[in-house]
Amino acid sequence: MAIILCFGTLSACTKPTTQNSTSTAPATTAVTTTTATTELTTTETDTETTIETPTTNTPELINEQQARKTATEFLNYLKIKDVDKICALIGAGTRNSFSGELVVNAAPYSFFSKIDVKSYEIIETIPCDGYMRYKVNLDISKSGSDLFPAGKSTWILEVIDPIFDKAPIQMFRNISNSISIVTWEKQSDVVNFCYWFSEIFDCYKSVNDFNELVPSPQKTDSFNSFCYGLIFFLSIDNYYCKLYNVELVSRKKIETDAKTAFGITTVDLKKFGGYDKKNDSITIGGDGYAAFWTISSLSSELFNSKTQQYIVTIDYYSDEAYVLKAKTIQYIVRKNADTSLTLLSTKVLFDTGAGLAGR
Repeated sequence: MAIILCFGTLSACTKPTTQNSTSTAPATTAVTTTTATTELTTTETDTETTIETPTTNTPELINEQQARKTATEFLNYLKIKDVDKICALIGAGTRNSFSGELVVNAAPYSFFSKIDVKSYEIIETIPCDGYMRYKVNLDISKSGSDLFPAGKSTWILEVIDPIFDKAPIQMFRNISNSISIVTWEKQSDVVNFCYWFSEIFDCYKSVNDFNELVPSPQKTDSFNSFCYGLIFFLSIDNYYCKLYNVELVSRKKIETDAKTAFGITTVDLKKFGGYDKKNDSITIGGDGYAAFWTISSLSSELFNSKTQQYIVTIDYYSDEAYVLKAKTIQYIVRKNADTSLTLLSTKVLFDTGAGLAGR
């Protein structure tokens, strides 16, 4: 299920409800290792051994019968190797930026045709808030994919009502592979900082100098779009903690914040469409900002107390059910003395060449 985030102004944002915001996230354990010179704090996901406690009644927003039918159809498609229909249900492809309609891309999922599912069985049904969670036993007699090893295994399958989205499978994973989903507000500020950088600037590549992201002011549309994104990023209270809650913000302040956040020194906001020459300020508000919620999970979060640097690693997926990883990106972020954050670099650690879900 793709989530489109829409914001009416750049100075205030309303937190939307995402498909994952009500899910119970896997437990995490903070591990601290101290040496004579360096302290690394690591947050990583434990192997999931329990399922969230079922609610007393099936939530009103989910049709249990329809969800069960969808889950069974999906499992049948696995068994008969109908790759196109599998991909349609898991949201593998891109979304129309206006309508949100899914354009399926089945090419990266040809591995489904190499999986021989001998049998499946839904062994547990758990009503959750807005979706149904199923525990499924798969018996795979032969497989040409490391994602689906031969033998017996148990999987988590989560389904929303198809009335809300034509790609109703929102999770399908081996129960032995825990996952820490990046949602609106469940992770640390530094993880949000990294996620929102890539989301807002559509930057999922290796970068050491973020000045290279700044378009020429002569490319008016691209430059204005970049500036809107920059101002929006710097105004998100929960992530950068520098909420611009006034209509006019000093141009110099925004440029200073851009330098702090990314080391960007080449953006000339005097050439931005929202520049107020009389007050040497930027008008906050107007057109607003909209974006898809990119399907992702936190791989790891480390902090080096000696260098005051975070190393954040995020996995991005090619589908909306967290089946196939498209990219893994490592972010290096410095914690400054005033607690502000500076993104030093991004590095692509893994890339299948497949596109990101929804983008």
